[in-house]
Amino acid sequence: MPKPSVLWIVLGASLLLWLAGCGPMRSPQPAAQATAAPLPEAGVLAIVDARARPAPLPGGTSAIYFTVLNGLDQPVQLVSAASPAARAVETHETVAEEGVMKMIPLPDGYPVPAGTALILQPGGKHIMLIDLVEPLTPGDTIELTVTFDSGQVFELNVPVLDPQLNRPTDAEGRAALGGPQEQPVTHDHASMQGEAPHEHAQMHGDNAALSPELAAALEALPVGAIHQLDEAIAQGSDWDADAARTTVDALITQLDAFSWPDDLRPSIEAIRTHAVELHDAIEAGDPARVGELAAALHHLLHALVP
Repeated sequence: MPKPSVLWIVLGASLLLWLAGCGPMRSPQPAAQATAAPLPEAGVLAIVDARARPAPLPGGTSAIYFTVLNGLDQPVQLVSAASPAARAVETHETVAEEGVMKMIPLPDGYPVPAGTALILQPGGKHIMLIDLVEPLTPGDTIELTVTFDSGQVFELNVPVLDPQLNRPTDAEGRAALGGPQEQPVTHDHASMQGEAPHEHAQMHGDNAALSPELAAALEALPVGAIHQLDEAIAQGSDWDADAARTTVDALITQLDAFSWPDDLRPSIEAIRTHAVELHDAIEAGDPARVGELAAALHHLLHALVP
């Protein structure tokens, strides 16, 4: 065979050097992972890249992310969101306070300056779905209504993405938490009336695959005490308001004392929100509201610690 020409040798060497400098070729990232937003189109307000996280149990929580592109010549405010998929839909944000990540509700919504993009994403601003009506699995679609202070309303069909694109929380966190992924756990409530909170946490999952710190933080949550409060109210039994208040305060303290992983923060946020509302309902002496919140909080805690 004839020897390759000098030109081909030079071109081949150049190609090798280019590949070495650029590193291995990578597949394009899915849209759900994108953090850079496209430029707004002049004169147009738009919502793009909408997606939701799975949640395998009713009564659990999920989150919706999307990007608002404000191509108008004036700022707008995203003031509310609504969906038939959940009994409560709130605008939230993840913030850091004294080194601890917390989820806080933003009841006034989010401002979007003129000519800019607002990105809702994990670890930042997001639409929180609380107390889901039905489980959410990859391939499902959620109806979402988003309203701006300008009066413009968007009716979205939001896809629920595969956990590999957006890691789920709630009971599907059994996978994230190192537990098995079989059918959802059912509970014999009558047999658990007298269990201690620590025993309750242990019997609902093997935390051996977790980091010691995360396992300890989960086991420190007073799940059993909240369970007993919910059962007592549901059965019409007497319950001690002072003891219930102490339990709820301990739960809030434990939630605030630990820096939770990103994939658990939406669940932690929902639990904390319900706990604060339950504390207020106990203080106000509103038994109907206490019963409603105790049941919801019990559900959320079981989803986190199945």
